Amino acid sequence: MQMKAIEIDDWANAWFKAFKEITNPNSQFTHQQVPKKLTCKDGFTFSIQAGPTHYSTPKALADHYDAFEIGFPSASEPIWNQWQEDPDQDPTESVYGWVPSDIINHVIEFHGGIDPENFVLEKLVK
Repeated sequence: MQMKAIEIDDWANAWFKAFKEITNPNSQFTHQQVPKKLTCKDGFTFSIQAGPTHYSTPKALADHYDAFEIGFPSASEPIWNQWQEDPDQDPTESVYGWVPSDIINHVIEFHGGIDPENFVLEKLVK
């Protein structure tokens, strides 16, 4: 069975919305995170986070983010250097704050996008 190609303009927000987990809802300690890394078709991976305790815009629980916190990419991604928290740190061991979603989406597309089948399967086995 052939899967139809999925057209997504904003992979960053789609991934985050699909996989975020919220802990301690309705309390002053509400926290959200995505426990699994985003994986591109070519194998490039990174963590993508947003919310009250992350370097994101907005810095709140939201349905859409303009900027995310990126972390621990599997390889250096020079386009993110300007947002690197500590420029002296190994790029693959670093966090990048307030990275605009359009830049993240550009990187995802550069690395072949997210395989739609894996995106669906990851969600099903969550």
